[in-house]
Amino acid sequence: MTSATFDPAELFPARYTLSVDAQKVALASAALCTYRANTYLMKMLRIMGLRRQDGKPFELTDVKEASSELESRRLKSRDTNYGWRLIDPLRQDIYREMLKAGLVAQLPAMIETLDAIQPVTGTHSS
Repeated sequence: MTSATFDPAELFPARYTLSVDAQKVALASAALCTYRANTYLMKMLRIMGLRRQDGKPFELTDVKEASSELESRRLKSRDTNYGWRLIDPLRQDIYREMLKAGLVAQLPAMIETLDAIQPVTGTHSS
């Protein structure tokens, strides 16, 4: 999945008004479905081919800013041990749009890349 194959704005529910960069961070969070730290989200954004609104790659400070925006709108849930994820209604809405767009089939390969899992053996690469 790369930004060339989909328009992130089309996947983001219109009823939530967020900056473009916060929307992209939310997409990465929804794709992961579970609690993750900002560093994982930054890596997932890069794997997905998503860039900041100015065209540059996301950096950790950008993800933190977007995370703060999501938090200020009460759109994320935190777990002190594992990071954060989107609240269920938003996560489900985005995931539903990803299903409609046919993007969900690409998620396992992206998560394997993110977590460095070898799909045949299920072991981590070194």
